[in-house]
Amino acid sequence: MEIIKLTRLEEEVMQIIWELESGNVNEIIKNWKKKPLPAYNTISTIVRILVKKGFLTTNTTAKAHIYIPQISKEGYLEKLVDDLVDNFQFSIANLILKNFQIGKCSLTDLHQMETILK
Repeated sequence: MEIIKLTRLEEEVMQIIWELESGNVNEIIKNWKKKPLPAYNTISTIVRILVKKGFLTTNTTAKAHIYIPQISKEGYLEKLVDDLVDNFQFSIANLILKNFQIGKCSLTDLHQMETILK
């Protein structure tokens, strides 16, 4: 199954929802880490898009719409990496090496990966 790639803003909203496990628009804004804070209408539009894309479902039994993730963070990341490897025909080892070379992956990260693989 090919997963739909999220925009940067959609990913930021999903990061918050994954962290909270569920939430409404006000809770998403309250937990927003970057400045400036987005407008209520912007986040409201983004969560509606995420519902249409199948990333969130809505619980409307409360006063406010509560959004619940339908795809786990781990599942999304796994599909992204799989698609990246499939689309660009390179190995995970090359991806890790490149990230190490540009400073996005530390020696500690490499040691942690080595421990996991053993």
